[in-house]
Amino acid sequence: GRTEATDASAGSTMDFVENRGRARFEAEEQTAVSRSGLPTIGDTLVGDDGLEVTLVSVQDFDELVQIHGTPYRPKNGSYKIVSVMFRNTTESTNIIVSKDNIRLVGLDGEVIKVDSPGVNALIGMATTTTEGRPLFMVESVPGGKKVTVAVVFDLPADSVDMNIEIEGFLFEVPNPE
Repeated sequence: GRTEATDASAGSTMDFVENRGRARFEAEEQTAVSRSGLPTIGDTLVGDDGLEVTLVSVQDFDELVQIHGTPYRPKNGSYKIVSVMFRNTTESTNIIVSKDNIRLVGLDGEVIKVDSPGVNALIGMATTTTEGRPLFMVESVPGGKKVTVAVVFDLPADSVDMNIEIEGFLFEVPNPE
């Protein structure tokens, strides 16, 4: 009877380790905690048209340092670089995403559009800080494929409690630390 008891306890220990491993994995996947209950960094939303949108990262910069030439400095105080992954879950249809459909929204309803000079600055950056290529105008996402793009916003450095609307989906932007 003793062997069975040992096997049972070994089984429990294995189950515990497996569950803990899963929980840790999920915690690592979710890289930010939402203050508003909205999805945030690491979260994915899926539209009726089969477009899957994941907010990959949001980074704050005082300037965008170039390999050649002078750094780009924000007019309003701070750059926010936002990386987004779009995945087309359909088999055939191309889904078009547009930089005009990505915008920051303040608590007061203020809308901040993508900063085109900031997006242009991503091309010549000394270090690749973004996880996607710059989204200049529109991007076509073929059926079954995924595309990671980056956009830049120029906003006052003290801007907090912002949300970002991406192709009609609303995500929360973590406040700068």
